Formats: sequence, C-alpha cells, structure tokens
Amino acid sequence: MARRHDRTDRHRGKRAGRGAAGQGDAPAAPDPAVEASRRRQVRQIAVVLAGTMALWMFLTWAGGFYGWPPRFAFLIDFLALAAFAWALIVSLRLWRTRHPN
Repeated sequence: MARRHDRTDRHRGKRAGRGAAGQGDAPAAPDPAVEASRRRQVRQIAVVLAGTMALWMFLTWAGGFYGWPPRFAFLIDFLALAAFAWALIVSLRLWRTRHPN
C-alpha cells in the first residue's frame, strides 16, 4: 500500500520527516478566523446547492401541474444553472485557496 505524503513534501521531492533539520515539519496551524470563514463558505455553497435543487424540482413540478408556458420552464432552468455555476465557481476558488500549487 502506498504511503500518503503531504502535498508540499511531494512537490519538493522529500518525504515528511526526512532531510535536513526543519524540513518536513508539520505546517503551522491555520488561523482560526480563516478556517471559520472557509467553513462558512462551504456551508453557504451546500445551502445554495440543496436549495437550488429543491426549488428547481418544485417549480418544475408546479409548472407542469398548473400548465405554465414553456418559457417559464426555460427561465427556471436557466436560473438553476446560474446558481449551480455560482456554486461551482465559489467551490473552485475555495479549493484553490486551500491548495495553492
């Protein structure tokens, strides 16, 4: 079974705990304020994804049940796609701040 290495150590070509003194040490603890902000963003993304899916399913059903014109179905679909695109962009930005390389 392959041993899992820290991402920064893998890019330096060294394993954790090897090399000169000071190399391979554990990274400094992250700032609690930064971690709280990241957790808030993750929760916001989750709420947007779940809320968009539930609202999109409900509005699609309501449109069929009440006989709304097809243009409203397209509008609902495009709004849902915009919300999913927003969540994807914010997720990627969050991931890139977490993994800078």
